[in-house]
Amino acid sequence: MRNAYAFLGKILVGENYPVRIMGIINVSPESFYKKSVKISKEEIISTVETMINSGVDIIDIGARSSAPYINTYIPLDEEINRAIKAIKIVKDNFDVPISIDTVSSKVAEAALKNDVEIVNDVSGLRADLDMVKIIADYNASLVVVARMDNIRPLKSNIINYTIQALKESLNTAYNAGIQSKKIVIDPGIGFPSSLQVFTERGIKEADIGEINRYIKFSNPPWYIRDIALISGLHRLKTLNHPILISVSRKSFLWPITGRERVEDRLYGSIAATAIAIMNGANVIRTHDVSETRDAVKVAEWAKAAARKLKLGKYSSC
Repeated sequence: MRNAYAFLGKILVGENYPVRIMGIINVSPESFYKKSVKISKEEIISTVETMINSGVDIIDIGARSSAPYINTYIPLDEEINRAIKAIKIVKDNFDVPISIDTVSSKVAEAALKNDVEIVNDVSGLRADLDMVKIIADYNASLVVVARMDNIRPLKSNIINYTIQALKESLNTAYNAGIQSKKIVIDPGIGFPSSLQVFTERGIKEADIGEINRYIKFSNPPWYIRDIALISGLHRLKTLNHPILISVSRKSFLWPITGRERVEDRLYGSIAATAIAIMNGANVIRTHDVSETRDAVKVAEWAKAAARKLKLGKYSSC
């Protein structure tokens, strides 16, 4: 397996580079984590300044929530207006690479026209067939997320199923002329179709014994899928692209920890981040940059020690 690296804008990411941190700026009031929403110019400037001082490498701006279990519809013009307003505020005040979190080619193009360098498409290039052309035309970097809504299930485990989904999205990108060295992959943590499956059970948290019942299925409960992917992240290295992971305060932490409130999921997020880095994550997308930086540093030191001591799989992740 060759060394995987890529450019996210001007930022090099991959095995020979430090783990990078992507800080989330939501300008979407419907976002699942209300404390992450920043609307005013003052809020955006203050938040980005704090993130930069805490060690952020990239700012990811989202103008429409992608949480699949809530109604997130807004008119396209509204998403564009929100995104461009925030992009201009950041560009006017800071020198930091910006990613646009969108599944719309029109929103992506508007952002790229305003010197955004990265498109983060959580649909895996499936929501808008014009997206690949826009990214290729602007020679932008791409974060492509594994989405399996239209993927035929394999008779195998969830890791192989996710790899299959990513391969299909990567082939779409390659065929459109997007440069391989401008693509980072994301396994797509935290995208349940519904939380009702868990809430109707009337329990505070799931039993770890569920892993024995579901782990070999290609489509287990989402929280088992997500924790399996974090644990098996190194398997995605066969695709030869750096890996971005976004576990920050995501819904899978609720059944596992019993923390229903998004505001209470920081510690679970930090634990999942450290595990993901030990298993090969190269970029961490987070709401909490300062706390995440500490987790990144500890995990990087642990991996460096493991490499030096040749301690099994951690010596090559």
